[in-house]
This record gives sequence, structure tokens and C-alpha cells, in this order.
Amino acid sequence: MNQTTNFEALSLAELLRTPHREFSDSNYRRGFVHGLVEAIDAINDHQAEPDELGEYVDYLMERWRYVSTNTLIMPPSFNDWQTKLREREECQTMGPIIYLISPYSDPDPAVRAKRFRDACLVAAALLQTGHSVFSPIAFSHPLVEYGLPTDWSFWERYNREHLARCHEVLVLKLDGWEESVGVQEEIRIAWQLGKPIWFLDIARQV
Repeated sequence: MNQTTNFEALSLAELLRTPHREFSDSNYRRGFVHGLVEAIDAINDHQAEPDELGEYVDYLMERWRYVSTNTLIMPPSFNDWQTKLREREECQTMGPIIYLISPYSDPDPAVRAKRFRDACLVAAALLQTGHSVFSPIAFSHPLVEYGLPTDWSFWERYNREHLARCHEVLVLKLDGWEESVGVQEEIRIAWQLGKPIWFLDIARQV
């Protein structure tokens, strides 16, 4: 073990002894430790630079606020984080693709229709300003008329695939977004994939 690894391992040990309240989540703690060990191994194998470990730790720490309210979250591994960084560098020439998260399912068709219009409003505004955006609600709502269901259990696989291909996520804080199973699952998946997540309250934009 070289001197750099000794230094980094010591930093890791000291970090884990620190009584951060966020470490009360066992899932995140386990993933955090695994990611750091993976990073140190990559440095030993000359597949990563020591500076990347610090950047990775900063990346994980920025996300603790959400983790404290969602015990299902697992942080991205160091390898996944490196992959996402490369993808973001590659997309700089064409711009990132934004995945637009918003609530949809409701027993009342009028509520679903309004949520569809709100999603389209934001998607159109993003497109008009030069952003690349994918809105699963704008895509799927018209298909409901052809017999497709509206619940998350049906759309999960498709939305997960689109999330993996997008570079960042924008969550619309429409009425019901915090109670929406689909919204919360998409946020969880986005965190696991290491996507940057932003929140927008369109009521405050009017």
C-alpha cells in the first residue's frame, strides 16, 4: 500500500468515526463505504487520480439531505460516478438531456389532464430556450386513450430506461408530487444513477 493510499484510508477511517446523523441510514452508509473502497482500489490500480476521491466524497455529501428522508437510497458506486462524469463531458457539445419528472396518476381524469398540460407547458418552455428534454407524461398521456394504464407499475421499466439515458433531472413540484409513488420512485432511481436533480415550483414562476 503506497503513501497516497495510506493517507486516503486514514481519511476514510476518520470520516466513518465522525457521528454524522446522515450515517444513521444503513443502506446509504453501506453504499458510501463500498464506493470509497472502490475508489481507493481504482487509485491503487492507476485507474483514477487521488483528486477524484475528494470529488466523489463531495458528490456523496451533497446528497445527504435527501437521503435523510429516504432510507431506500443507495449512492452510486465510484465506477458509476466516473462513467457519469465522462457522459457529461461528452454531452457538453450537444447539451444535456433533461428528464422531466412530474406527478400524473389520479382517479380524476380532469386532474390527469391538468398535470399533462403543466408538464407540456414546462417541456415546451425548455425546448424553446434550446434545452433537450424528455417528459414521460407528455409522451404517455395521449396513449392512455388507447388502453394503456396510468399506474407506475406499468411505466416503471420504460421510465427507468429513459432516466438512464438522460443527463439530469428536473422535478416539477405540482400538487401531489410528494405523495406520488411514481415521482418518488423516479427521484430514487435518479439518485441511484447519480443524476443531478433540480426542483421547480411552477406556481412561483407565474
